[in-house]
Amino acid sequence: MPLLKEKLELDIQEAEAYAQKTISQFPRPLVWLIVLALLAVIPAYYISRSVSQKIWLARYQQGAIVAKPSFANPKAPKISDVTLTTSGSGNFAAVVQVSNQNLDLSVNNVPYAFTFYNAQKQQIYNTRGLYFYCRTKPNTLRRPPLPKRANCLCRLPTAANPSLAKTA
Repeated sequence: MPLLKEKLELDIQEAEAYAQKTISQFPRPLVWLIVLALLAVIPAYYISRSVSQKIWLARYQQGAIVAKPSFANPKAPKISDVTLTTSGSGNFAAVVQVSNQNLDLSVNNVPYAFTFYNAQKQQIYNTRGLYFYCRTKPNTLRRPPLPKRANCLCRLPTAANPSLAKTA
């Protein structure tokens, strides 16, 4: 083991002597230039890394998808008065028109309910369903005919419903 250590130390000393002899053959300004070039490699690496990172970050931010709220204050739907129509054979049906005041919001499967009352304000019929809250045109909700005339109340969710979604 001690022989190996001595051999390694001897090899290192020979390499140092050879490097010194080789460098001493170069002109003095060339030696300084080589030393400065070797020392300049480290800061050049960090500078080039920083510059390239800023360039790629700027390119990335141009194409990056950023999440933003699509709407903050949705408007309530405009609901027409409930209209009772007759089919001519003594049956009546209810019709209501729902208009979306938000041009870029819509929602699928919005629940609604029609409640029919008689003249004594007693509930005689109740029906529920789902409709598509369209963003471009008003929705017309119709309920099947009733055998006798009744007053009608229509309940719809408001535009503050959290299930509203922005559509393309």
